[in-house]
Amino acid sequence: MGSGLRLYVCVGWLVGAASGCTTERSRPEPRESAPYADVHLADVPHVQQQPRFGGEAAATMALLALDHDTDQDHVFDRTGVDPLEARGASADELARALGDMGFEVGETTTRLGPGGAGAQLAALHADLERGVPSVVELAAETGGAGGRRFVLVVGYEAATDRVRFHDPARPDGADHAMARRDFLTRWPHTTDDGPPSVTRIRLAPGPAPLVVSPPSATPTQADYAQHIIALEPRLEAGMTVLLRPPFVIIGDAERSRVEETARSVVWLAANDYEKHYFHTPPPITEVWIFRSGETYAYHTQRLTGRPAPTAFGFYDPAAHALYANLAAGSGTLLHELVHPYMRASIPDCPPWYNEGMGSLFESAGVRNGRLAGGLNWRLNGLKRAIRNNRLGPLTDLLARGPTRFHGLDHAESYAAARYLVFYLQEHALLDPFHRSFLLHHSRDPSGRRTLERTLGESLERFERHWRNWILQLDQQPVFLTFRDPELVRGQRWRF
Repeated sequence: MGSGLRLYVCVGWLVGAASGCTTERSRPEPRESAPYADVHLADVPHVQQQPRFGGEAAATMALLALDHDTDQDHVFDRTGVDPLEARGASADELARALGDMGFEVGETTTRLGPGGAGAQLAALHADLERGVPSVVELAAETGGAGGRRFVLVVGYEAATDRVRFHDPARPDGADHAMARRDFLTRWPHTTDDGPPSVTRIRLAPGPAPLVVSPPSATPTQADYAQHIIALEPRLEAGMTVLLRPPFVIIGDAERSRVEETARSVVWLAANDYEKHYFHTPPPITEVWIFRSGETYAYHTQRLTGRPAPTAFGFYDPAAHALYANLAAGSGTLLHELVHPYMRASIPDCPPWYNEGMGSLFESAGVRNGRLAGGLNWRLNGLKRAIRNNRLGPLTDLLARGPTRFHGLDHAESYAAARYLVFYLQEHALLDPFHRSFLLHHSRDPSGRRTLERTLGESLERFERHWRNWILQLDQQPVFLTFRDPELVRGQRWRF
């Protein structure tokens, strides 16, 4: 199997005791067939599997032994298994992927003939002597968990008549040994349409170099599969799980309604935000959408351990999760979806811009092929604050940290932030401000200098004009149009 593996073989019955190997005479009886030579692929490391990734981990051991910098996530991704299925690859799927990488995997499933499993073990042993390990499926141990599991066979001990293998399911699974008799019992599996079979994937590199990728720095299909596997204990009966990277979407409504919300809100918003504003993807983020205020309150308490802070929805950056009450409309979902993107692009984003951008889209529609915020319910409160001289200066708004921004006058803070961003949008200044702030936020943490540069005047001078502009706005209803073909065209959905 290439020069990277050290192969130890001792033919005991030919060389005898002087060779340091145990002779056939000292072997335990009875024998089911002629004994094999000692063989051990010493340079194959053990890799512990991620949940349900036994075959992927077993294959990764062989790849690492061949000096390929890779991991089981890459192997899973090559299988093409849908992450929503929350499982690892089957033997056939794994064999196809490894064959595509350049291994000569042989026949994956072999029906047993007159020689039984012993004949197949002889072929496996012959491969070991050539430096080729094999992935096999074994029945679970007596008293263990049900089902079958993958292991990587790396040797055979002649003295004890045992098969040696790495078990990816165990943290201490390196160089386990099993009596040949037990191995031959647990290797075959039966089917409804024929005699017993054995599953084996040879890991013999073909003549061409293997096509292998190093570990990915960004979330992979395997990462989403593992996330969904880990999510299972938190799901309740009837919940639907969908995937639109970087979002794992979970809903408690009927599946058709969850799918429609995902397509018309999450997909649309994600496509728009990624195209126009954010090029740094967030980490995997859960989007929980609930059909009513009652289920929203119940599930947020169950999932977070505390009551929901609002009746509409919220984003929990520590948990990489957001929660929305669909009964209150889709605006909150559009709002909260901004926050994971903003956190990934500007981790220390000032509250005025973080919440201003989020609240801009809480009442939005499609205009000129992209999402645009419209006038909403926050306008009247902002006008009253201006007329009653309750609204603080914009210089103070931009300087506020999270505690002050979300303090007693948070309604005015949100309204002023939203309509400052809305002004930028309506005057074709939001895109240039956003691009500049992405570049300069480390040197301008509040965004004031970037904003003044974008406006072309001081904030104090601009504010007089901005307040008058706000007072002249007429409240109009916003009709949401979420089926614009340019915004919902994509290929990354899986239901």
